[in-house]
Amino acid sequence: MASLAHPIDIGILVVFLVVTLVVGLRYGRSVKTIQDYALGGKSFSTFTLTATIVATWIGGDTIFYIVTNVYKGGLYFIIPILGWVVCVILTGQLAARMGEFLDNISVAEAMRDLYGRNVHIITAAFGILSCIGCIAIQLKVTSMVITLMWGFTGIWVTVTAGIIVIAYAALGGIKSVTYTDVFQFLTFGAFIPIIALVIWNNLKKPNLVIHTLSHNSVFSFTEVIGLNSKFMGAVALLAFFMMPSMDPAIFQRIAMGRDVKQTKQAFTYAAVPFLLILLFMIWISILLLSTDNSLPPDDLVSYIVHEYAYPGLRGLFGTGILAMAMSTSDSYINASAVLLSNDIAKPLNISIQNLGLVRIARLFSVVGGG
Repeated sequence: MASLAHPIDIGILVVFLVVTLVVGLRYGRSVKTIQDYALGGKSFSTFTLTATIVATWIGGDTIFYIVTNVYKGGLYFIIPILGWVVCVILTGQLAARMGEFLDNISVAEAMRDLYGRNVHIITAAFGILSCIGCIAIQLKVTSMVITLMWGFTGIWVTVTAGIIVIAYAALGGIKSVTYTDVFQFLTFGAFIPIIALVIWNNLKKPNLVIHTLSHNSVFSFTEVIGLNSKFMGAVALLAFFMMPSMDPAIFQRIAMGRDVKQTKQAFTYAAVPFLLILLFMIWISILLLSTDNSLPPDDLVSYIVHEYAYPGLRGLFGTGILAMAMSTSDSYINASAVLLSNDIAKPLNISIQNLGLVRIARLFSVVGGG
């Protein structure tokens, strides 16, 4: 269906999708083995690993989740969500002790070495299911954002975006995924501070922010911190967010490092941009609360679009969220494809018309991503 969006915004969308596809296909050559498909020859720089860690961790749903909950809960949510940064650091510390597993190309393969064939297959099966769930969330966000930002109500633009992700993820493997993650990381890393700056510049009375932080009870440490059920719930959520992550895509990024030193550095460095991005999202929510404390919390992103996103900025805002969604979905598409080919098809001696493991992985990237 035709869009009523400004041509500049449509142009930004088209350029973003085309560049993503070109980058993905360019870096996806010379994939001959399942190790190449899953780990890319462990030939990535520390900056590249850092970018793909952040891009994988921050999905398209993250900005909706953080802005909404900070607006509603203040410190009751800010304190727990900062546990994500600690989680990234702790995951890097844990990775530094995983040298014996760096030759594994998937978390299921590592479990096989510890517990045997049955656990290997079970881990792969549940890993695939978790990846598919994550992919579905990101594709839903993609559809919602395209409708909100560009006014397309049909499915074809969403399908096109999905096809582009599947194309480079299926054909090029982890190299395509990683280098598109770098481009997408730079995209959403730039747009979030821009949105915060635009909202700040449009705030008629900047001192309202100080008033909100000093008079709203959810931002008062003395009122929030205490032996009450709400704060105890926040502490429990903080502990949950701090737990090191070892899902299929994150394990893959650990295994992509040349050695444990590089992997630890990449996760430690990733905590810095991750923290900055979270702080900008928190700041956006505080600015919105200072502007109007009666807004529907679940519609804040829509409010930003309608109130602040003029032609050009709307396209940048939309592509920023798309970058977050696509950089997460492509990582989980690749991880699930590796699990199916290497950790289910291979140990069960499943052959699909004599296809090799790489072709099975590519086939499942198409099926799982769709």
